[in-house]
Amino acid sequence: MDNIDYRTHRGSFGEIALTDETSYVSASMGDEGSLIKWFNPVTDSSAFWGTAKGDPYIMGDLSIQNDILKRGEIPPIDINDVKLTSDGTSVYAYLTAHGLLQKYSTEGELLWEKDVNIPVNEFIFEDAVRRAGENNMPGTMASFSYITSFKVLDGDVYILSFPYEGHPRTLLRINEFGTVTGHFHIPEPQRLYFDITVNTKTQTIYLTAPEIGEVHQVKLK
Repeated sequence: MDNIDYRTHRGSFGEIALTDETSYVSASMGDEGSLIKWFNPVTDSSAFWGTAKGDPYIMGDLSIQNDILKRGEIPPIDINDVKLTSDGTSVYAYLTAHGLLQKYSTEGELLWEKDVNIPVNEFIFEDAVRRAGENNMPGTMASFSYITSFKVLDGDVYILSFPYEGHPRTLLRINEFGTVTGHFHIPEPQRLYFDITVNTKTQTIYLTAPEIGEVHQVKLK
């Protein structure tokens, strides 16, 4: 029906979330001391939202980022990175290296923030630090992620944790006020699931397993 040209910070992963029919937000990667940049390409206007957690990321040699990570510190390429989603009335940002969830109005006001305390996050970061120390490939870095899917459906936010050996896969449901209303363990004999959607009326989740080309249906209990 329509299309818009969009642009994001070169260091981000190009993720955007629409705030209305003509505007969107993307990661600002610390520019102007912010986390998020709002754009309206129709009026050629923009604004910065949120407060950065560290210095801006400047494109460069990934080996430098790897050296920072192997010291046990969050590198600039990750420190201000966010995943974004919106329901048209609010924008939700998940700070990927901090396990922090924020809710913004569509005018850029921070309404609340909440630590998404998934115990496996600590092990995932320790593993990334270990891999960074073992990485001898020039121009590369070890990477890490705490979640694989992040959705807002009918006012609730759903967050699917990253799989980690020896720990159950976690799905969190958080309401519009920042309260955790569901903490589920997802049965997963292998690391298969990447993305989710939820039928909120039947409390059924659908998990994609792209490596084997399947969708799995699971009832929330």
